[in-house]
Amino acid sequence: MRTFAGLSALENVLVGCRYGRARTTAAGAVTEAERLLALVGIGTGPGSRLPAHPHRPQAPGAGAGAGDLPRLLLLDEFLAGLNPAETATAMALIRRLVAEGMTVLMVEHIVWALMDLSRRIIVLSAGEKIAEGSPEAVAADPVVLDAYLGSDWGSWMRA
Repeated sequence: MRTFAGLSALENVLVGCRYGRARTTAAGAVTEAERLLALVGIGTGPGSRLPAHPHRPQAPGAGAGAGDLPRLLLLDEFLAGLNPAETATAMALIRRLVAEGMTVLMVEHIVWALMDLSRRIIVLSAGEKIAEGSPEAVAADPVVLDAYLGSDWGSWMRA
């Protein structure tokens, strides 16, 4: 998502609410934009801005939801490069979007976050699916453990 640098957070989201969907009135667009910004934890005051970098935790939720929340949000390495506070904010945002009825599909290498956020995980290795299931089942799968920790992973843990 790219933002318009000269526009406030509210004005940026209004672009999608008002012009991305012709069905809404100006007043309805403002109400919807304010709701979306509140959902992702961004204020609507005159000095408020969407995160300048599109990879900041709030950016996808506000922009992707302009007009209507999408049914599916694809996140590719969304948590990469975030500090612990930003990761917590991003994870809380993902939970709020899911609570609003959105399905979130993530490609992510931060395993602990995936385990915490997911109901179902698919694990790929060298482009091939090697496991699928609940976080608990995937974490205990010997094929996954071998692929990501090596077949002798248990020996170094005992040493």
